[in-house]
Amino acid sequence: MTSAATDVRSSPQSGYSPADYASDLEAILDELAWDAIHLVGHSMGGRVQFHFAAENPQRVTRLVIEDIGPSMQESGASLVLRMLERCSRPVSE
Repeated sequence: MTSAATDVRSSPQSGYSPADYASDLEAILDELAWDAIHLVGHSMGGRVQFHFAAENPQRVTRLVIEDIGPSMQESGASLVLRMLERCSRPVSE
């Protein structure tokens, strides 16, 4: 098994969004020529991985999100629910 850990290019206060970071991840995977991956995200990384999985479900074999935090605006909660609906595989309990 080969693994890689990435970090975001700058802080969210710099104007970048989770969608921007998800695009960065896509570019990294393209560069590595990895078609499908197991994806783990923690905290803000979890939000990034949600975006990536929603936009690229064919590239995500497994998705683990840990501790993205319960406090968010209603619009953010709606976004997370919409992204979950777009994932092609059911979430296991």
